[in-house]
Amino acid sequence: VASVIFTFARSTNMLSRLRVCAKTSRLQTSKNSGCASVPSRLSTQNEANIRPLAEQKAASLDWPKARVNTSCVNWPCKKEAVSTPVARMTPQCSRARVRAGTGSCKGSKEGDSIAVDMPELSSLIQFLEVYQAVRRLLGLLVVVFVAAGLAAVGWLHQPLKLNAGPVDPSFGAAETTLDVAIEPGSSARTVTQIVVDAGVQTNPTLLYAWFRLSGQSRQIKAGSYELQAGITPKTLLQKLVQGDEALRAITLVEGWTFQQFRAALAKAENLKHDTQGLAPDQIMALLGRAGVPAEGRFFPDTYTYAKGSGELALLKRAMHAMDKRLQAAWQARLATTPLKSPEQALTLASIIEKETGKGADRPFIGGVFNNRLRIGMLLQTDPTVIYGVVQQMGDAYDGNLRKRDLQTDTPWNTYTRGGLPPTPIAMPGKAALLAAVQPAQTKALYFVARGDGSSQFSETLADHNRAVNKYQRGQ
Repeated sequence: VASVIFTFARSTNMLSRLRVCAKTSRLQTSKNSGCASVPSRLSTQNEANIRPLAEQKAASLDWPKARVNTSCVNWPCKKEAVSTPVARMTPQCSRARVRAGTGSCKGSKEGDSIAVDMPELSSLIQFLEVYQAVRRLLGLLVVVFVAAGLAAVGWLHQPLKLNAGPVDPSFGAAETTLDVAIEPGSSARTVTQIVVDAGVQTNPTLLYAWFRLSGQSRQIKAGSYELQAGITPKTLLQKLVQGDEALRAITLVEGWTFQQFRAALAKAENLKHDTQGLAPDQIMALLGRAGVPAEGRFFPDTYTYAKGSGELALLKRAMHAMDKRLQAAWQARLATTPLKSPEQALTLASIIEKETGKGADRPFIGGVFNNRLRIGMLLQTDPTVIYGVVQQMGDAYDGNLRKRDLQTDTPWNTYTRGGLPPTPIAMPGKAALLAAVQPAQTKALYFVARGDGSSQFSETLADHNRAVNKYQRGQ
């Protein structure tokens, strides 16, 4: 800005000097300017002597050359005639006039000013006038653009006002968080209108212009977002481009049954309950696994989801996660495993998960069951019996396992049926999957809970009975 002002000052000063020179071409003299004294009136002979000198000097000027055809000069000071006109302009000098093209002096008197016709100088002045106008306009535009830029920068960092809607005084202050849901394929203009309709108090045209000028309008991601108080246009775009959605989380615990999993989904906050009321086989059909049991097919983990997401979408993610984990475990199985398929590995892993109280015992529990399967021995595991009872009794089961339950035959009763049950009985984790296909190398065929979460392993029935008496009966 300082450079522009300085340039304006220089051009204005030059133009003013040229304009004065062109209009009057005053080559003035003064007795006080150092000139030799001259007579009060110039004779015709003096005029004839000075006139050629004035014409010669006017024609030899370095700046735009003056075209003087014929001039009538009454020049009172020879010293002034050889000087630059602008340098000798003083109001104290007497004046003489030179008329171009007259061929003679008509009424010239002492003290008249000298006027020289300079067409080139006039054209230069016109050009400079236009140039100066353009420079002023450009300068004004620069100022406007700088001011607009500063205003834009300030706006980008200015917190947006959020309108949370009408407030019930009985509930205290207004909510300062807005929910914004952007559908896939939404344009920048549509996103702008969605943001404004959600309650962001800003000019939609200005916000849309910011999205477009940022060069990131096509990078805005669909999703569910929360806009909190203090958000600025800049941070708003960053959130939309980064896909920083308002996510919730749900944890599926290792060893949970599918029924427990669905109960957790039903309580999940801001999750669309699109599977409630459907039977497990119906859900599996919607997931593209018709005829596949739902039990054990979902990997236990913590899953995040956006507000408004559905249970079915979350179940699909958990199902694919289990597919991936199970396939990896099956590829890493030992060559000596008695298991015949990944489905058998999944079922055995679910039993190991339910039997394990301490993580370090998983490989040994897996070893016991692998040993029994290998020799055709009944698995005789209580969790399978309980699962069968629950399938028959439902909520009527009180959780207490009785002797009659062990003797009641169900597809999952491993006391009455050999081999693995027809389906998994829970959702196994990664460690249980590996324990099923990579069990510890042990000869143990029995184990019993010690009461502290760990298990006592035995190779013979006699050792097992002693362990039962010690840890279960206190003998």
